[in-house]
Amino acid sequence: MTTKKTRQSNARTYCICKQPYDVGQFMIQCDICNDWYHGKCVGITPEKAETMDSYYCEKCVGKNPSGNKRQPPAAAAAEAPAKSAKDVRKEVVSHFVPMLKKAIQKTVATLKEALSPKDGSTIDAAQKSTIEGQIAKLTAFEQSDEELLKRSTEIEQAMFDAYKTEKDKNYKQQYRSIKEMMGKQEQHAIRLSYLLGEKSSESLATTTEFK
Repeated sequence: MTTKKTRQSNARTYCICKQPYDVGQFMIQCDICNDWYHGKCVGITPEKAETMDSYYCEKCVGKNPSGNKRQPPAAAAAEAPAKSAKDVRKEVVSHFVPMLKKAIQKTVATLKEALSPKDGSTIDAAQKSTIEGQIAKLTAFEQSDEELLKRSTEIEQAMFDAYKTEKDKNYKQQYRSIKEMMGKQEQHAIRLSYLLGEKSSESLATTTEFK
């Protein structure tokens, strides 16, 4: 009989820490060996990764003529194997997971503030009940790695279906727009509707309402 412990011990491991894949952790892929590393283990945040043209792990740095972990796009393209569409799309999904978690935390914080207005005003029982229900739903969402991965995958798939390829400029622009919307305080109402599932992933993948 296969137990949970056995399944974990047989799971493929990644990174220098040799741990199994964890949907809740940001990972970055080496552009030469294609191995995956946890950002926290190699000192790279999702924000920093967005500014990098390429990434080389410690064992592959010597294969990079410039001797560092970044190269101009042309040099990287000439030396490193091109990422497949599957790899690019998997990377986008891995970015969406922590993006959604942060968006949920920001949204929950705003909702909690609404329960205790700073101006001393009060809210009625019905409104309080609605907000408390939203907080409970979002908290459960944040704590479920399965749901975070599922939603992230749905959003990326909807983007891919809409723009047909991960290379399309609109696919890339929509990703950037979603990232910006998830982090902006003034987009709270729109963000809340998507996080609660009131608006679909398909709608999020193509909407221009927050651009």
